[in-house]
Amino acid sequence: MSTYTDSKKLTNRINAHKNFAKYDVNKWALEKISLKNGEKFLEIGCGTGEQLIKCAKSCPDSKIIGIDLTDDSLGIIKQTCLKEGLENVITIKGNMDDLPILLNSENDFDVVISCFALYYSKDIPQMISKIKKILKPNGRLFVCGPVEGNNKELIQFQKDISESSIKKIRYVMSEDILPEILKNFSQVHDDYFVNPVEFPNVESVMSYWKSYYLYEPTIEKEFSNLLKEYFSKNSIFLTTKKILGVLGKA
Repeated sequence: MSTYTDSKKLTNRINAHKNFAKYDVNKWALEKISLKNGEKFLEIGCGTGEQLIKCAKSCPDSKIIGIDLTDDSLGIIKQTCLKEGLENVITIKGNMDDLPILLNSENDFDVVISCFALYYSKDIPQMISKIKKILKPNGRLFVCGPVEGNNKELIQFQKDISESSIKKIRYVMSEDILPEILKNFSQVHDDYFVNPVEFPNVESVMSYWKSYYLYEPTIEKEFSNLLKEYFSKNSIFLTTKKILGVLGKA
Protein backbone atom coordinates (compact mmCIF):
# COMPACT_ATOMS: atom_id res chain seq x y z
CA MET A 1 0.00 0.00 0.00
CA SER A 2 1.42 3.40 -0.99
CA THR A 3 1.60 6.44 1.25
CA TYR A 4 -1.37 8.01 -0.50
CA THR A 5 -3.67 4.97 -0.43
CA ASP A 6 -2.92 4.16 3.21
CA SER A 7 -5.95 5.45 5.12
CA LYS A 8 -4.05 5.64 8.44
CA LYS A 9 -1.33 7.81 6.93
CA LEU A 10 -3.93 9.93 5.14
CA THR A 11 -5.80 10.47 8.40
CA ASN A 12 -2.54 11.39 10.11
CA ARG A 13 -1.78 14.06 7.49
CA ILE A 14 -5.31 15.42 7.69
CA ASN A 15 -5.10 15.66 11.48
CA ALA A 16 -1.70 17.38 11.28
CA HIS A 17 -3.17 20.06 9.04
CA LYS A 18 -6.23 20.44 11.28
CA ASN A 19 -4.12 20.82 14.39
CA PHE A 20 -1.17 22.87 13.18
CA ALA A 21 -2.04 24.67 9.92
CA LYS A 22 -3.15 28.30 9.98
CA TYR A 23 -5.94 27.89 7.41
CA ASP A 24 -8.44 25.21 6.36
CA VAL A 25 -7.67 23.95 2.83
CA ASN A 26 -11.05 22.20 2.61
CA LYS A 27 -12.94 25.43 3.25
CA TRP A 28 -10.88 27.15 0.55
CA ALA A 29 -11.54 24.37 -1.97
CA LEU A 30 -15.28 24.20 -1.36
CA GLU A 31 -15.63 27.98 -1.58
CA LYS A 32 -14.22 27.74 -5.11
CA ILE A 33 -16.98 25.42 -6.38
CA SER A 34 -19.91 27.09 -4.56
CA LEU A 35 -22.00 23.91 -4.58
CA LYS A 36 -25.73 24.66 -4.56
CA ASN A 37 -28.34 22.48 -2.92
CA GLY A 38 -29.70 20.04 -5.48
CA GLU A 39 -26.62 19.99 -7.69
CA LYS A 40 -24.98 16.65 -8.46
CA PHE A 41 -21.44 16.35 -7.10
CA LEU A 42 -18.60 13.91 -7.79
CA GLU A 43 -15.29 13.71 -5.95
CA ILE A 44 -12.46 11.77 -7.59
CA GLY A 45 -10.02 10.38 -5.04
CA CYS A 46 -12.29 11.20 -2.10
CA GLY A 47 -10.07 9.59 0.56
CA THR A 48 -11.75 9.62 3.97
CA GLY A 49 -14.36 12.14 2.81
CA GLU A 50 -13.34 15.55 4.17
CA GLN A 51 -14.97 17.47 1.29
CA LEU A 52 -17.60 14.83 0.58
CA ILE A 53 -19.14 14.94 4.06
CA LYS A 54 -19.15 18.73 4.21
CA CYS A 55 -20.99 18.88 0.87
CA ALA A 56 -23.49 16.24 1.96
CA LYS A 57 -24.30 18.22 5.12
CA SER A 58 -24.58 21.62 3.46
CA CYS A 59 -26.55 20.34 0.45
CA PRO A 60 -28.95 17.64 1.67
CA ASP A 61 -30.84 17.56 -1.64
CA SER A 62 -27.68 17.00 -3.67
CA LYS A 63 -26.52 13.61 -4.89
CA ILE A 64 -22.97 13.25 -3.55
CA ILE A 65 -20.72 10.59 -5.09
CA GLY A 66 -17.15 9.72 -4.13
CA ILE A 67 -14.67 7.45 -5.91
CA ASP A 68 -11.59 6.02 -4.22
CA LEU A 69 -9.34 2.96 -4.44
CA THR A 70 -9.16 2.16 -0.76
CA ASP A 71 -11.67 0.07 1.20
CA ASP A 72 -10.51 1.51 4.53
CA SER A 73 -11.06 5.11 3.42
CA LEU A 74 -14.48 4.37 1.96
CA GLY A 75 -15.35 2.49 5.14
CA ILE A 76 -14.60 5.63 7.17
CA ILE A 77 -16.97 7.62 4.94
CA LYS A 78 -19.75 5.05 5.37
CA GLN A 79 -19.29 5.05 9.15
CA THR A 80 -19.41 8.86 9.24
CA CYS A 81 -22.55 8.96 7.10
CA LEU A 82 -24.22 6.42 9.36
CA LYS A 83 -23.24 8.37 12.47
CA GLU A 84 -24.35 11.71 10.98
CA GLY A 85 -27.53 10.31 9.40
CA LEU A 86 -26.45 11.31 5.88
CA GLU A 87 -28.40 9.50 3.17
CA ASN A 88 -27.30 11.41 0.06
CA VAL A 89 -23.79 9.95 -0.25
CA ILE A 90 -22.77 7.13 -2.60
CA THR A 91 -19.24 5.68 -2.50
CA ILE A 92 -17.67 3.74 -5.37
CA LYS A 93 -14.48 1.71 -5.14
CA GLY A 94 -12.39 1.95 -8.27
CA ASN A 95 -9.53 3.49 -10.22
CA MET A 96 -10.13 7.01 -11.47
CA ASP A 97 -8.78 6.03 -14.88
CA ASP A 98 -11.84 3.79 -15.32
CA LEU A 99 -14.11 6.81 -15.32
CA PRO A 100 -16.86 7.00 -16.67
CA ILE A 101 -17.42 3.20 -16.64
CA LEU A 102 -17.52 3.27 -12.84
CA LEU A 103 -20.46 5.66 -12.91
CA ASN A 104 -22.73 3.64 -15.22
CA SER A 105 -25.45 6.13 -16.14
CA GLU A 106 -24.08 8.98 -14.04
CA ASN A 107 -23.04 11.39 -16.75
CA ASP A 108 -24.60 14.72 -15.86
CA PHE A 109 -22.66 16.24 -12.99
CA ASP A 110 -22.82 19.89 -12.02
CA VAL A 111 -19.53 19.71 -10.12
CA VAL A 112 -16.50 17.43 -10.22
CA ILE A 113 -13.73 17.97 -7.69
CA SER A 114 -10.38 16.25 -7.13
CA CYS A 115 -8.10 17.44 -4.34
CA PHE A 116 -4.56 16.04 -4.09
CA ALA A 117 -5.49 13.04 -6.24
CA LEU A 118 -5.83 13.69 -9.96
CA TYR A 119 -2.07 13.64 -10.57
CA TYR A 120 -2.10 9.89 -9.88
CA SER A 121 -3.94 9.27 -13.15
CA LYS A 122 -1.93 7.25 -15.66
CA ASP A 123 -3.08 9.51 -18.50
CA ILE A 124 -3.77 13.13 -17.50
CA PRO A 125 -5.00 14.36 -20.94
CA GLN A 126 -7.45 11.48 -21.22
CA MET A 127 -8.55 11.94 -17.62
CA ILE A 128 -9.39 15.62 -18.15
CA SER A 129 -11.28 14.72 -21.35
CA LYS A 130 -13.32 12.07 -19.50
CA ILE A 131 -14.23 14.52 -16.77
CA LYS A 132 -15.45 17.09 -19.26
CA LYS A 133 -17.71 14.48 -20.87
CA ILE A 134 -19.51 13.70 -17.61
CA LEU A 135 -20.11 17.36 -16.77
CA LYS A 136 -23.29 19.20 -17.71
CA PRO A 137 -22.92 22.24 -19.98
CA ASN A 138 -21.47 24.97 -17.75
CA GLY A 139 -20.54 22.33 -15.16
CA ARG A 140 -17.53 23.06 -12.96
CA LEU A 141 -14.30 21.16 -12.38
CA PHE A 142 -12.04 22.04 -9.46
CA VAL A 143 -8.63 20.43 -9.05
CA CYS A 144 -5.90 21.28 -6.56
CA GLY A 145 -2.46 20.02 -5.64
CA PRO A 146 1.04 21.07 -4.58
CA VAL A 147 3.31 23.28 -6.67
CA GLU A 148 6.89 24.45 -6.42
CA GLY A 149 7.52 25.91 -2.97
CA ASN A 150 5.29 23.40 -1.20
CA ASN A 151 6.87 22.23 2.08
CA LYS A 152 10.04 24.11 1.14
CA GLU A 153 11.31 24.28 4.73
CA LEU A 154 10.79 20.58 5.42
CA ILE A 155 12.38 19.62 2.09
CA GLN A 156 15.43 21.79 2.75
CA PHE A 157 15.79 20.36 6.27
CA GLN A 158 15.82 16.88 4.76
CA LYS A 159 18.19 17.81 1.94
CA ASP A 160 20.74 18.97 4.51
CA ILE A 161 21.13 15.34 5.60
CA SER A 162 23.94 14.04 3.41
CA GLU A 163 22.51 10.51 3.16
CA SER A 164 19.12 11.75 1.97
CA SER A 165 18.21 10.64 -1.54
CA ILE A 166 15.61 13.34 -2.09
CA LYS A 167 15.77 14.68 -5.64
CA LYS A 168 14.16 17.42 -7.67
CA ILE A 169 10.39 17.11 -7.39
CA ARG A 170 8.16 17.21 -10.45
CA TYR A 171 4.92 19.13 -9.91
CA VAL A 172 2.25 17.51 -12.07
CA MET A 173 -0.39 20.02 -10.99
CA SER A 174 1.28 22.97 -12.70
CA GLU A 175 3.23 21.12 -15.39
CA ASP A 176 0.51 18.77 -16.72
CA ILE A 177 -2.94 19.29 -15.22
CA LEU A 178 -3.25 23.08 -15.60
CA PRO A 179 -2.28 23.05 -19.32
CA GLU A 180 -4.85 20.30 -20.03
CA ILE A 181 -7.64 22.15 -18.24
CA LEU A 182 -6.76 25.27 -20.23
CA LYS A 183 -7.07 23.22 -23.44
CA ASN A 184 -10.42 21.65 -22.58
CA PHE A 185 -12.36 24.30 -20.66
CA SER A 186 -13.57 27.67 -21.92
CA GLN A 187 -13.38 29.48 -18.58
CA VAL A 188 -10.41 28.76 -16.33
CA HIS A 189 -9.42 30.50 -13.10
CA ASP A 190 -6.42 29.60 -10.97
CA ASP A 191 -5.62 30.53 -7.41
CA TYR A 192 -2.80 29.83 -4.96
CA PHE A 193 -3.35 28.75 -1.37
CA VAL A 194 -0.39 29.37 0.94
CA ASN A 195 -0.75 27.80 4.37
CA PRO A 196 1.87 27.96 7.15
CA VAL A 197 2.02 24.82 9.30
CA GLU A 198 3.62 25.21 12.74
CA PHE A 199 4.64 21.96 14.42
CA PRO A 200 5.18 22.35 18.20
CA ASN A 201 7.58 19.48 18.91
CA VAL A 202 9.74 16.67 17.54
CA GLU A 203 6.95 14.09 17.78
CA SER A 204 4.51 16.11 15.66
CA VAL A 205 7.05 16.65 12.86
CA MET A 206 8.14 13.01 12.90
CA SER A 207 4.56 11.76 12.78
CA TYR A 208 3.76 13.98 9.79
CA TRP A 209 7.00 13.18 7.96
CA LYS A 210 6.54 9.41 8.38
CA SER A 211 3.07 9.65 6.82
CA TYR A 212 4.31 11.74 3.87
CA TYR A 213 5.98 10.76 0.61
CA LEU A 214 9.22 12.48 1.68
CA TYR A 215 9.81 9.86 4.36
CA GLU A 216 13.10 7.95 4.06
CA PRO A 217 13.51 5.11 6.59
CA THR A 218 17.29 5.03 6.08
CA ILE A 219 17.75 8.53 7.50
CA GLU A 220 15.05 8.39 10.20
CA LYS A 221 17.51 8.32 13.11
CA GLU A 222 19.54 11.27 11.85
CA PHE A 223 16.39 13.18 10.92
CA SER A 224 15.08 12.69 14.46
CA ASN A 225 18.39 13.74 16.06
CA LEU A 226 18.53 16.90 13.95
CA LEU A 227 14.96 17.73 14.95
CA LYS A 228 15.85 17.36 18.62
CA GLU A 229 18.77 19.71 18.12
CA TYR A 230 16.51 22.14 16.23
CA PHE A 231 13.87 22.19 18.98
CA SER A 232 16.52 22.76 21.64
CA LYS A 233 16.87 26.22 20.09
CA ASN A 234 13.40 26.82 18.57
CA SER A 235 9.81 26.52 19.80
CA ILE A 236 8.17 25.62 16.46
CA PHE A 237 9.09 23.99 13.17
CA LEU A 238 7.48 25.92 10.33
CA THR A 239 6.82 24.45 6.91
CA THR A 240 4.68 26.11 4.25
CA LYS A 241 2.08 24.39 2.09
CA LYS A 242 1.73 25.94 -1.37
CA ILE A 243 -1.24 24.68 -3.35
CA LEU A 244 -2.52 25.54 -6.83
CA GLY A 245 -6.28 25.37 -7.33
CA VAL A 246 -7.78 25.42 -10.82
CA LEU A 247 -11.48 25.98 -11.54
CA GLY A 248 -12.69 25.20 -15.06
CA LYS A 249 -16.18 25.70 -16.50
CA ALA A 250 -17.28 23.39 -19.33
